[in-house]
Amino acid sequence: MRYFYRLVEGLPTIAVMNALLQNQTKLTDTSITGVQELVVRDSSLVAADRDGAKEFPALKRLALAIMQMIDGTALGRTLLLRAAPKTNVPLGNASLHYAGYAMVLHADPRTLLMAGDETVMIKTGDIWWADMKQDAHLINNSDDDAIVLLADVMVDS
Repeated sequence: MRYFYRLVEGLPTIAVMNALLQNQTKLTDTSITGVQELVVRDSSLVAADRDGAKEFPALKRLALAIMQMIDGTALGRTLLLRAAPKTNVPLGNASLHYAGYAMVLHADPRTLLMAGDETVMIKTGDIWWADMKQDAHLINNSDDDAIVLLADVMVDS
């Protein structure tokens, strides 16, 4: 595979999901029907914590854990996405200086990540590196919501 690599499998997500379920109203609708988001860190040149980091510190801790796991040097855009069943969500492009990671907090095995011409099935507890410089999408083919934390991490080469 050129555009994907599963870093972790089976990571527990119960604590984060419980916090999200208790505060679902904090997620906001996007321009894509059936997709809600919570911005933890913005994607400006100098990334800064947003309301999502204050409301859900566990999300930022997860993103920082990914950064530490890969010896990253800076945390960029960090975004929680909730995709309703049967939605296709464009994930946008990561900066040239950042690598894209997806922590799957909740997903049915029919949920897919696509980048370029490659597709992988994702499941709850997975952490994936994905080449977000490609045309990347989260495709929820299931009958349940998919919830994914996206984090862009700078890695010195």
